[in-house]
Amino acid sequence: MDYKVERYLGEKVSKELIKNHIFDLFSLLNYFPKRYEFFTLKEFTDNKETQTIKGVIVSDIVIRKHQRNLKSISFKFKTGEHIVSVVSFGRDYLLDKLYPELALVINGNYDKKVFNINAIFINDYKDHIKPIYNFSELYDYQVTQALRKALRTLEFKEETIPESYLKKYKLPSDYETFRCLHFPETVLDINQGKRKLKYQEALIFQLAVNYHIRTKFKAKIKPLAYDLTKIRGFIETLPFGLTEDQKKAVNQLFLDFKSDYPIERLIEGDVGSGKTVVVAIAFFALAKNYQGVLMAPTEILARQHYQTLSNLFADYPIQLEFLSSSVTGKKRAAILEKLINKEVDILVGTHAVIQPDVAFKDLRYIVIDEEQRFGVEQKKTLKDKGNNSHLITLSATPIPKSLAATILQDVRIAKIKTKPALRKKIITRVLNDREVSGLIQKMNEELNQGRQVYIVVPLIEESENLDVKNALDIYNKFKDLFTGFTEVGLLHGKLSASEKNQVTTAFAENKLGILVSTTVVEVGIDIKNATMMVVLDANRFGLSTLHQLRGRVGRNDLQCFCYYVSKKEECERLKVLEEVDDCFLLSEYDLKARGPGQFFGTKQTGFGNFLFLDFVADFKILELAKTDALEILDFYGLNQSESLRKLKFEMQKVITNFTKDDII
Repeated sequence: MDYKVERYLGEKVSKELIKNHIFDLFSLLNYFPKRYEFFTLKEFTDNKETQTIKGVIVSDIVIRKHQRNLKSISFKFKTGEHIVSVVSFGRDYLLDKLYPELALVINGNYDKKVFNINAIFINDYKDHIKPIYNFSELYDYQVTQALRKALRTLEFKEETIPESYLKKYKLPSDYETFRCLHFPETVLDINQGKRKLKYQEALIFQLAVNYHIRTKFKAKIKPLAYDLTKIRGFIETLPFGLTEDQKKAVNQLFLDFKSDYPIERLIEGDVGSGKTVVVAIAFFALAKNYQGVLMAPTEILARQHYQTLSNLFADYPIQLEFLSSSVTGKKRAAILEKLINKEVDILVGTHAVIQPDVAFKDLRYIVIDEEQRFGVEQKKTLKDKGNNSHLITLSATPIPKSLAATILQDVRIAKIKTKPALRKKIITRVLNDREVSGLIQKMNEELNQGRQVYIVVPLIEESENLDVKNALDIYNKFKDLFTGFTEVGLLHGKLSASEKNQVTTAFAENKLGILVSTTVVEVGIDIKNATMMVVLDANRFGLSTLHQLRGRVGRNDLQCFCYYVSKKEECERLKVLEEVDDCFLLSEYDLKARGPGQFFGTKQTGFGNFLFLDFVADFKILELAKTDALEILDFYGLNQSESLRKLKFEMQKVITNFTKDDII
């Protein structure tokens, strides 16, 4: 049906609308107010805020001429116990209607003892909200009249968003959304309308991104085979029960295995939440049928994973191998030969697994731990070794760029928020460097109970350019301080692999009471007996690193402590860590602090095209919309469902604006 504006609206209104690229009534309804003016009757207050007050004119009306034929009217106005001077520009046409003792309602701002009028209500007044559209040649009341006619004329036979999702989030219908935003009765109307449009924009965008990537860049594969009975039997043999979040994450992974194209999934979970056992179950399920690989950023962490998997699979005929730069010669050659002959089910290692001569026979399942430690090219190199493999990345503190990738690309998220039972919250304090002496007593208390302590510093050796603590000086200081009381160890990146293993083994066996280290302990060291973490010059580290360091303690049912020591003027930034110990909240905090420009550069990957969404402020809406978009694509099918016809139409409009650079 023809809904062109010139057919339904007057010539002057239609001409102005067309000049602003509004050609039909649908486009008019989608031209939303730039802002709103709120007219709510209140008592007069002596401030600059916009306010609506009632009262009586108590003086003659004075008219003044200004430059360019501009005129103003002014008078004294009594409101309650106050008498204020009132001025209004461009309303000299009201001169004949205003007189002393006339009761009025006026709206405006009080500034420098003068009330500047925005609006005058001479007749009956009621509280209301006025949308402001800012057309150069049309008054807002003319636009409102045109919108009212458009809303009466148009038919809303089908919804853009399917009914199930409207009910799920209690969102208004298309008709009600336009009513809420163009003719709001309350602030709640405006908020509901905006909430609907934000979600709608997010859902259409997510459908477009994921549909486009799936159809253009994803290869078709056969679902991966596994024996559910054996998997359930394996889970029953685990020395602990799975948390609800772990169960949910496991189920999500097995849904991925049923997919007919490769899935990339990010598993977010705080330190100690049990991400490793989730992927271990997946490794178990696929072993013997397919090959898997687990890559970690440090040898310490990689060996820890290898040991964990070896223990879990000890009673099963699953072949594991370990590969790092320290594995050389004939031993390395033997592992590579086994890999290509499919005599290795799971390879665990460091960056060594992406070396050119490392080849797999049938790699289908890739796990990357601490994924923020690897670059895009490193991840791609490992993926290219597989046969259209599924990719799982693990992170305790996803950096903002990782979070952004989950929104921009076909990356699914599994969150493990619950922690094992009996774990106590780590008591965290931010101290200025003058308070550090008090920590010695606390260390003594922990050491006297047979506990262990970490001390982390930014540098290995003293620097002429930086006034910060270094590992060698702190090691010598504490070695002298605790002579005859406990042994002190030193760990840093310049040590050889065997030296690192020697130190970490001694600490694990409680032969060392204190371990002085650089951030090499950030990942991969799991000492259950350690109860105290001290980070010196903490201002030198980012929030995610500090949170990771805190995660080296609290891996037991004991009360643990973490102290961040910093220069006094730097402490404020770190205070958030005293209250927040949730990796998800810290990631969002970091996201808000940096903003989207930090991830995407000036182009920002098409985000400038959002009309209603703010990438940072509305990140959670984008996350929800992504989940729903994947559900629609996976289970409903855009082409099969008639109820998705309008949504698909809107999605296709977005896809036509994509370029390759906008997606990848």
